[in-house]
Amino acid sequence: MPPNSSFPISQPLFPSSQTLTSPNLRPPLSTLRRWPSADHHHLLPPSFFIYKFMERFFKRKLSTDSHSPSNPGSSNARPIEVDEILANLQADPGLRTRMVDYSPNIRNEIRRAYLQKGHCQPRSYKFPQTNQSGINRRFNAYWFDDHDWLEYSIAKDAAFCLHCYLFKSNFDQVGGDAFTKVDFNNWKKAKERFNLHIGPVGSVHNQAREVAYNLMYQTTHIETIVIKQTSQARTGYRTCLNSSLKCTRYLL
Repeated sequence: MPPNSSFPISQPLFPSSQTLTSPNLRPPLSTLRRWPSADHHHLLPPSFFIYKFMERFFKRKLSTDSHSPSNPGSSNARPIEVDEILANLQADPGLRTRMVDYSPNIRNEIRRAYLQKGHCQPRSYKFPQTNQSGINRRFNAYWFDDHDWLEYSIAKDAAFCLHCYLFKSNFDQVGGDAFTKVDFNNWKKAKERFNLHIGPVGSVHNQAREVAYNLMYQTTHIETIVIKQTSQARTGYRTCLNSSLKCTRYLL
């Protein structure tokens, strides 16, 4: 509703010598700096009331958004427990907590933290030898150069796959659990098993690797850009629609 109706207008709306029937004779909205008195409301076009209402609505909304405190219960709130988990992530792949044991709400944060830390590849470590088929064998550090996904657990003397550890739970549990849950330390067939683990283009390993890349470069991923733009357009549409409905109720 208009403010105090006692406010006078700065100048007559129309010269007395002109009629009020022609729409071309209505003054521009920019000349109406204040609300006119109630006696002149019938002389104003509907667009004036829409303009004034929209102006007040957006000013009030902007002021509310800028001064309202953050809601602790919102999705942006960050529990202290999450920071503690991220600060104490186990580096050794043989001692890590399974990804499915974490809450779904924080899994992506944990995955991103592991990817930022990088693979567990202790190249300078003196790998122990074990007797396999009558021959002493051990893990070789140069395997890291051929397979960037490869990790080594000092605690279990076994090889693991970082990408499958992080994302294999997102896909159907096809294939074995080697390199994720079950320790792999058959160094005699290491190269053969590494290639078998990688598999064809659409294998679980390659899908997990692609998801890891998309998570790390999420801001430039095409699907993320489309979702973000769609969300912004939806928010803008709702704001305009609500404003239009309020203006219509006011005029009616």
